This record gives sequence, C-alpha cells and structure tokens, in this order.
Amino acid sequence: MRHQLAVAALTASAGLALAAEGVEAQIATPEAVISFAAGIAFPGAYWRLDAQPVTSGSGLSALDTFTLAQRFAHGPALTVSITRFVRPTIGLGVEGTWIRSTAETSCAMRGAVTPDPEQLTRQICATLDRLRLGNSAIAAQGVVVLRPARARHVRPYLRAGAGIAVLGRGLYYLRVPVWTAGCEGCLRTILDAPAAALTWTATLAAGVTLGTGHTSRFRVEVRDAILSLPTITGPASPYGESPLPATRSRPIHRLLVSVGADLVFGGPRARRY
Repeated sequence: MRHQLAVAALTASAGLALAAEGVEAQIATPEAVISFAAGIAFPGAYWRLDAQPVTSGSGLSALDTFTLAQRFAHGPALTVSITRFVRPTIGLGVEGTWIRSTAETSCAMRGAVTPDPEQLTRQICATLDRLRLGNSAIAAQGVVVLRPARARHVRPYLRAGAGIAVLGRGLYYLRVPVWTAGCEGCLRTILDAPAAALTWTATLAAGVTLGTGHTSRFRVEVRDAILSLPTITGPASPYGESPLPATRSRPIHRLLVSVGADLVFGGPRARRY
C-alpha cells in the first residue's frame, strides 16, 4: 500500500512539473523587431510656374517669360526601425528614413518681348531644361504597426507614423552661366530658395513579412512617404540679385517600394515536453 502511494505521489509530482513546464513555455515575452530596408522612390510632380519673367539682354525694362517646372526622378531610400509589440497584433516604435530626391527642371520659352541679338533668354532656358538638382531628406518618426494574429509563413501588416524631417537646400535654387558681350560665363540667379529647414513628415505603409524563422524574416513594403515641402506658388522678381519666389509649404507624396530584413527578439517560445 505504501509502495502504491509513493508511486502515485511521484506520478502526480511529475505531472504537475510537466504541466508547469508547459504553461511556462506558452508565456511569451514581448516581441521586439529591428528592421532594415532599402528601396526606391518613384517619380512625381513637385512644382510648376506658368510664367517666370526674366530680364533680357536689351535692358532691365524688357522682360521675357518662361514656363518653369520641376519633377522628382527615381531616387534611393533607406529605412531603419525598432518596433516593440506590446500585444501580438499591435506594435509601437521609432523609425529613421533617408530619401535622396533628384528633381529634373523643365523650361520652355513662353514669349520674347523684344529682339535679343545675344539670345540671352534662350541661353538661360536651354541650360535649365533637363537640369537635375539633388537633395536629401532625413526623417525621424514614431510609428504604430498593426498585424493579424500569428501566421505560419506570410504575415501582412499596416504601418502609420508621423514625425519631423530635416531638408537640405531647396531644389529650386537655379543659377545658370550666360555669355554676353560684357560678360562671358557669368552666373545668373533665376530662382533662389530658403535655407535648410525643419518640417513635418508622415508615413502610410502596407507590407508583408515572409519566413518562419524565430530570429529573422524577409520584408516587402509599399509606402506613401509624405513630406511638407516649400513649393513655388508665384514668380520671383527678376530684378533682385537673388530673387526669392512666392512659396507655400504643402504635403508632397512620394511612393516608395522597399525590401529588407527583420531581426526578431523575444516573442512566443516553442513548447517543451
């Protein structure tokens, strides 16, 4: 009888130990994810001036006009983020993004007021047309990530964020060399731009993570990167040494597609038997 009681006690103790171990295996630590991604920003419109006056070679009183515009070209983008999932489906984090923005200028003669034997205005427009200017924006944002319950191989997610960005010199800083009888190769300022500025930025993104690994995953993402940029709303005075155009900040949308990798820490642990 004592032997049977001892065996029963040992069996119950072992069962309780295994049950406790199983419960412990199902308790998950909060998941933290460090993400690295590289991608490309697609082209998009920036600003347009239907009539920018420029002084011609015949004197300050004679004005010609141009149609000026800038459009963003393809550009690289890099993103690094850290996200902590406070719940299996909700994550909070911070993100840093670098976008290289190259804008291509287009210029077309709109009308010549007076004859210009030196073809000064045509020189200016010929130089500005297809001129490429580069700039960069560095953004820091707080983000929220939403994802469904745990999936085996493919896990979609939504990401939204907002923060601040540092901009370099404006993309519409336009200086061109001109050749006249009195000056050969002189630089002439057509439009000047404000200095570097701090502005707001926001992100809306959707993507998927791929893979079943507990420590690393593959990521594909499409995002709308929104930057508040100074854009031209009116022509600059052609008489100033550094003519400043009328500007207004407005949100500019850039479509980004990126691929990357995740490093995963914590999260659900495998059961042990």
